[in-house]
Amino acid sequence: MNDVLTDEQVQAIMPHRPNVNTAFGIADEIMSGRIDTSLDIIAQALLKRRKQIAENRAMSLSVGDRVRIQGVGMGAKYLNGMMATVTGFATKNIRIKIDAHYDTRRYGHELRMPPGLLRLVRQDPAGEIEAVNG
Repeated sequence: MNDVLTDEQVQAIMPHRPNVNTAFGIADEIMSGRIDTSLDIIAQALLKRRKQIAENRAMSLSVGDRVRIQGVGMGAKYLNGMMATVTGFATKNIRIKIDAHYDTRRYGHELRMPPGLLRLVRQDPAGEIEAVNG
């Protein structure tokens, strides 16, 4: 699959409204069922784009960066919102050390998280934390 849909592909997916240019317009097209035959193409494009975003996010992180954990699903939802520090990089994951106390006997002192679950944050002079990415 190409990185970008061609005009012909867009026309094939949404022949009656090729200029759907807002998230609400696209969502409306999907929810209405008018483009059911193209849902697989759309799903593949979404997965590929999410992967690119995660890769870009991983490349923007450095050891020592402060991150917030967001989007953890099953199992460890309690990690959502916790602050951590990047300590290194694994093949597809980022190694982090969580600031808050948690069960280190069970999970160890360092966790590995996919970059898509980490949001880079910075501290402004007033001490407030502001999201930089995601």
